[in-house]
Amino acid sequence: MPQDQDDDHDEDPFHFNPAIQSSRDNRTTEQRANWALQAMIAWPGFPKADDDRESVAELLADLGHLCDHEGFDFEKAVEQAKSTWRNEREL
Repeated sequence: MPQDQDDDHDEDPFHFNPAIQSSRDNRTTEQRANWALQAMIAWPGFPKADDDRESVAELLADLGHLCDHEGFDFEKAVEQAKSTWRNEREL
């Protein structure tokens, strides 16, 4: 049986809902995405990558190097970021 188009969005783990608002700081996912885009544009590696997905991966790798330089646990930071990202998407 074909699924309704709305049902497809419920199963899509990457569906973006710009209106989700965090209860901890009243910021929306749209605001957070725009801040991330501003950071990407400001990053010197941004225009050199072939596509936006590659740019994200390259920026994350560079953040890993920054963590190494500063003595931070990059993998722990990534796990914490993923947890925060999931929580902010499901409010």
